[in-house]
Amino acid sequence: MSFKYRFLISLFFALLILIPVSFYLKSLTSNISKQNFPAASSLPAQVKENEFIAPNTFSLPGSFMGFTITSVERADSSIEENAFYFDFKSFSLSLRGWKARKEGLKSEDYTKYQKLFRDYLNSELTKRGWAADIQINGKVLQPLTADGPGGAIWGYVKRSNDKFQIIILQETSSSYKKQSISSLEEDCPCSLSFFVFFSEVFNIDKFLKN
Repeated sequence: MSFKYRFLISLFFALLILIPVSFYLKSLTSNISKQNFPAASSLPAQVKENEFIAPNTFSLPGSFMGFTITSVERADSSIEENAFYFDFKSFSLSLRGWKARKEGLKSEDYTKYQKLFRDYLNSELTKRGWAADIQINGKVLQPLTADGPGGAIWGYVKRSNDKFQIIILQETSSSYKKQSISSLEEDCPCSLSFFVFFSEVFNIDKFLKN
C-alpha cells in the first residue's frame, strides 16, 4: 500500500475520533457556562445609587495608596456622645465604619499622603451631595469638629427630604516613639490613620422634638 493511501486512511480514522470529541467538549463548555455565568438578559438591572451611604458600600480597595484597611464596629464614646450639634445642642449617635492606616512614613511622605487622603474623601463625599453643615428651620446642624495634638475630627451631613445621615472622619498620627508628633522632621518615620464612621439614617423630626 502506497504512502498516499496509508495517509488518507489514517486521516479518515483520526476525523472519526476527533469530530465526536469536539462536539462533546463544546457541549461540556456550554453547560459550564450556563451554570456559572448567566446570560446578560437574565442579570438584574443596575441598582440606582442610594441617597445615603451604608458603611460597607463606601470603602477603599485594600491596596489604596498602601494603606491597611480594617473595619471598626464602634467609634470612641467621646465621639459618639457628641456626634453632631443642632442649634448648639449636642446629640449622640452610634457610629461604625473602617480604618485606613499607613506606617513608616517619612516627613515628606506623611504630608503627601495626608493631603491625598483628605482630598480623596472630600471629593467623594461632596460630589455625592454631602456638606459640612445644613440648615433646618434656620438652625445649623453640624457634625462634631475638633482639632488638637496628634489628630483631628470633622464630619459631613446629608439631608434628603425628612431624613439625614452623619459621617465623622477622624485623623490620628503618632511618631516612631508612639507619641504625638510635634515636628515631622524630628519625629518621623510616623504612622497616619484615618477613621471613617457612618451613622444610621434618621428622621429629622426625632431631633427637632428634643
